[in-house]
Amino acid sequence: MVAGSVPPPRCWRRRFGAPRAKTWQRNNLARVGATPALIAAAAGVGFGHAVLPDHWVPLAVLGRTRRYPIARVARLSGLASVAHVLVSLILGALVIVIGLQFRSSVEQDRGGLSTAAFCSPVQGSSLLIVVSVYIRSVVEEQGRLG
Repeated sequence: MVAGSVPPPRCWRRRFGAPRAKTWQRNNLARVGATPALIAAAAGVGFGHAVLPDHWVPLAVLGRTRRYPIARVARLSGLASVAHVLVSLILGALVIVIGLQFRSSVEQDRGGLSTAAFCSPVQGSSLLIVVSVYIRSVVEEQGRLG
């Protein structure tokens, strides 16, 4: 009940029950409650991603060595960031499409691979890390030998 408002009469309470929040208000509050948190999380990840040195150092070095004015460096930085976001979105969409096709092919052919091996994101991430570490060690070893 709103502060300072007059409570409903007793007869109304006996007949209709205690005043409650409307269903649409509860649903909208639940829906709106997650949106600011998601926006804040995306902004935090984006900021943390942007301050990594491998994102801004190449542009700073390029601008300093070629003696570009700050406006040109800012323009190049804006173009690079737009290109970075677009390529990330395209790669993400490509991964989703490949994953959905892979999932449908695994579901059709139950005799081959087990779907349990590909269900857990932790297992998939672990496999990716192990394979990348192995590939890196092989490449480094070939670099030392050759």
